[in-house]
Amino acid sequence: MKKVKSTVFYVLASIVILFCISFVASLAWVGYYSAFDVGKTIQMQKYRFKNSSSDSLRVEYQWVPVDSISRNVIVAVLAAQDENFYVHNGFSPIHHDDSVSFIPKDDETITQLAVHSVFLTEGDNKIKSFAERYLTILTEYMWGKDRILEIYLNTAPLGHGIFGVEAASQIYFGKSSALLTREEAAFIAILFANPQDKQVDFTYPPEEFCSMQYTILMKMGMLTQVKIGRKPIDETIVMPTKPIYKRKWRG
Repeated sequence: MKKVKSTVFYVLASIVILFCISFVASLAWVGYYSAFDVGKTIQMQKYRFKNSSSDSLRVEYQWVPVDSISRNVIVAVLAAQDENFYVHNGFSPIHHDDSVSFIPKDDETITQLAVHSVFLTEGDNKIKSFAERYLTILTEYMWGKDRILEIYLNTAPLGHGIFGVEAASQIYFGKSSALLTREEAAFIAILFANPQDKQVDFTYPPEEFCSMQYTILMKMGMLTQVKIGRKPIDETIVMPTKPIYKRKWRG
């Protein structure tokens, strides 16, 4: 009997210790990205491993500060995916209507999508669902809205090995994300909601993309009063941009 009790005690103690270690590790992991830029994500590493034999399918990614991203992009992504981002607590549902069917149907907020981009892999199961909810709470508390949005814009998988708005802007439009127009930003926002397996030609975009772009542009007009921190989103104001490292992009 004593042996059984001893075994149970050690099992419970091991579980408690493991829980404490996991909790501290998660705090450290999330806390690290509250101060430092995201260099690599699990999804980037997974893509790189799957396509290691092909130079043409390399990971395209470059971190840029939010001050170097066009306000048009910020408004477009909010309009397309989570227009209530600055008022919910990370879990508020996104309301849908029939005209915006391209928005993800699983009602994930930008906070949850950022968590998925940085910390998790593709697919879904109960453990991953629990981890996503737990990490969403941490990021909302430790990062804050502006940092969550900055990390999401930089790390979201946009299809075809392209991660983040700067890589997508350079590859699809041949320019920095700081220079994207409203129309171009609306196209980029479509990729955030629907990552493409193949590179899209936005010179002659598919008809459904044009329809999505029009819907996003209409919604963008209703979000121009949204504030990013203390900085109003106003496309008539030319915001200063910070210099970024130049690289050779996939052509």
